Amino acid sequence: PIPFPMAAEYRKLKAKATPDAPSRIQGEVLGTGARTPPDIGQYDVKEIFGEIIIPVIEDSFIHRATIEAGIRYSDYSTTGTSTTWKAGGTIEPIEGFKFRGMYQVAVRSPNILELFQSPVQSLSNLTNDACPGAAPTAPRNLCEATGAPTGTYGGISQPSSGQINTTTSGNPNLDVERAKTYTLGLVFQPTFVPRFSITLDYFNIKINDLISAPSQNDILDGCYSAALNPAQTPNAFCALISRNPLTGSLNGAGETPGVKLASSNLGKLTTAGVDLGMNYTLPLDEVFGSGNGKLRFGFNATWLDYYRSQATPNSINRECAGYYSTSCTNPRPEWKWNSRIGYSDGPNDVSRMWNQDSSVLL
Repeated sequence: PIPFPMAAEYRKLKAKATPDAPSRIQGEVLGTGARTPPDIGQYDVKEIFGEIIIPVIEDSFIHRATIEAGIRYSDYSTTGTSTTWKAGGTIEPIEGFKFRGMYQVAVRSPNILELFQSPVQSLSNLTNDACPGAAPTAPRNLCEATGAPTGTYGGISQPSSGQINTTTSGNPNLDVERAKTYTLGLVFQPTFVPRFSITLDYFNIKINDLISAPSQNDILDGCYSAALNPAQTPNAFCALISRNPLTGSLNGAGETPGVKLASSNLGKLTTAGVDLGMNYTLPLDEVFGSGNGKLRFGFNATWLDYYRSQATPNSINRECAGYYSTSCTNPRPEWKWNSRIGYSDGPNDVSRMWNQDSSVLL
C-alpha cells in the first residue's frame, strides 16, 4: 500500500489587546512608565497539502527502504502565496537498524504581533552611552544627529540606573522567512531487546529573510563606533536612535523613543547540532514473573554545534551557542538533556523528570 493523504484547510486568526485606561497613559502606572496602547490585528490563510510514502524494497536483499515527499501551497492574506516541500526516505538494511534523512524547503509567515504591534517603549540594559560625559567617545555631529540638542554635548548624563529607552513595533510590510533544512539520522530498535530504541539525528538549518531587528548594541555601535562607522557620519543605524529632546540622554518618558528596534526581513540564521533519544519500557511481570504495570525510562539530549544570527547585513554575525545577552536573547546552552522514569498501571501514571542545561556565558 502507498499512503497518499491530501487535505485543504482554512484558518482565520485574530488577536486583540484592550488595556485599561490608566495603562494607556504615559507614566500613570507606577513601575511601568511606558504606556500600553490597545492593539488589534488579524489575517487568514488558505492551504492545500499532500504527502506520499512509497515502499521501494521490502524483505529482499535489505529489510526495507522507503521514499517520501510532501508539498504544501499556502495563501496568506498578509504575505501572499508560497510553496514548500520536503523529500527524504529511510533505508533499513536489517530489521531494527534504520538510516533516515529529510530535506525541506520551508517558510514562516509573520505572526500578528510582528505585523501589527503598536509602538511600545520599554527599558533595556546599558551602562555606558557614547555621547554622555565631559569627554564623550562619540563625536558631536553623531550625538546631535541622533537627537542631542545643541549645547548639551559634554554635559549629557549616563543612562539612569543602567537602563535606556527602547521602542519596538510591528511592521505590516514583513514578508515570510525562508528556510532550507536537512536532517540525517539513524534508529536502532534491536530485536533482542524488545521495547528499547535509540535515535540519533543531525540537524542543519539555514534561514534567509529572517524576521529580525538589530539589537540595541548593533545600532549603537553601528552609529558611534569608529571601527564600524569609519567615516563617523550619520548612517542607517543612527536613524534608529532618538534621544531626549531636552537633555540628549537615552532616558525619558513618551518624548524619548530611545533605540528603535524595528523588524525587517534583512536577517539570517544558521544552526546545527545533534539530537539523541533513548527509550525503554519494562513490564514488571517480565522481572517478577507476575504483577501489573510497566516501568518507563527515557533520555533526550541535544548538542548545539553553533547558532549564528545576523539581524541585518551590517550587523555582527553573532555566535550565540553557549551565550546569553541582550543581543543573543534567550540562553542557548551548548548541551541540554532530560531524563524521565515513570510507572504506569492502567489509568494510573506517575513519573519524575530531571532537566539539565549546561552553563552559558553572559
